[in-house]
Amino acid sequence: MFRDTKLILLMIAAAVLGGACKRAPTATSTVAAPPAVQNDSNKGIETELVSTAPISGGVAATGKVLVPEDRMAVIGPVNEGRIVKLYAGQGSRVRKGQKLAELESADIDQAEADYLKALADSENARRSATAEIKLAQQTYDRTKALYEKTVVPGKNLQSAEHDLEVAKANAENSAA
Repeated sequence: MFRDTKLILLMIAAAVLGGACKRAPTATSTVAAPPAVQNDSNKGIETELVSTAPISGGVAATGKVLVPEDRMAVIGPVNEGRIVKLYAGQGSRVRKGQKLAELESADIDQAEADYLKALADSENARRSATAEIKLAQQTYDRTKALYEKTVVPGKNLQSAEHDLEVAKANAENSAA
């Protein structure tokens, strides 16, 4: 019985608290209330309700951007070298992408030479592949004409056809 009484009291308390939670909150005004002066001891102190409002105008101010000492930005060239010409000095204003300096570097010179050599090798490989295809095509045509006149066996024609296909495949591989 004592247990049933506790249970009933708990249910009544939950109903009372639950009913109180379902009340609609009172609407609050977001409009700023007129300043109000408190009592005589607070003369000169005005209070006002806080509300969100857009900021009008702007503030021009001077300042200094400080970087935390534990965070440091290291600015420098990717490759080592000697500065030949300097376009911006210390304290200069620069834009994104602006050229700051010209470097003379053995690493850059070597990279440029390697690039030009690779470009020349590629062009030579292309020309060589074209010449190989031309030779293989001429050999095939000549062998085919001789085979049709029954001067050479079919084995020679198959070999010439194979050589032509290999030359075409090599040209495709060198182009890729």
